[in-house]
Amino acid sequence: MSSKKADEESVKVANSTEAINQLLRAVDCPTGLHAFLRCLIGYADGRIDVSVFDAELGARINFNRSEDASAKWVYRNRRKLLDWQKENHIQLVECKSGFVNKDGKPIPSRYYIHLTNYINRILEEAQNDKSRWNKIPHVAIEFATRRILNEIYAEPREFKPRESKAKDIAKDISKRLNLANSSIEAVLNMGQEHHDKITDEHIELWEQLKWIINYANYLFEDEDSLEGEDDDYYKRINKDD
Repeated sequence: MSSKKADEESVKVANSTEAINQLLRAVDCPTGLHAFLRCLIGYADGRIDVSVFDAELGARINFNRSEDASAKWVYRNRRKLLDWQKENHIQLVECKSGFVNKDGKPIPSRYYIHLTNYINRILEEAQNDKSRWNKIPHVAIEFATRRILNEIYAEPREFKPRESKAKDIAKDISKRLNLANSSIEAVLNMGQEHHDKITDEHIELWEQLKWIINYANYLFEDEDSLEGEDDDYYKRINKDD
């Protein structure tokens, strides 16, 4: 790469970084989320719709972290981002958490990065403001950021929540499944005292029921009700194919 092209690329990266910083400040995004958002934008490399395992994404921040620690870092920050966006009626990134499908195959988390579109709009607006852009680009970027704030989505556009009727059905299913789960647990506990009353079929049925509860909650986007989100959970959903 020639020196001139290298300089142009450096300026382009600097302007993009400035646009990101200006926008995050303008929407009062918590500073604790900045590293996660920059990590996601860096991984996406200009793409809007990306899928990536939590461990793989988290490793971009610290290669010395274990896969488990990287996955947990991403999981925590994704939940914080979603909570903050919901509370403030703003959509920078839409997310779908990874999971293990019915065939046991791990599915990566998916992101629709509106933030990339917003940054592109800011830079386009700033460059059209030639009087400021030619003199002090970061000032042009600041004014452009203010102008595009009203274009930021307040609600999800790509990963829309399911209809409330489906939510009601999900709650009924979860209630019935959990009742069944409690009954089987009672049988298992009884079997610990009376070994002749418990079989491998009991244990297998219990494991299958826990899986069904997890999958039903995932389908209806009720992550808080997922069973068994222990340390191994992060390994299961983030392992490579």
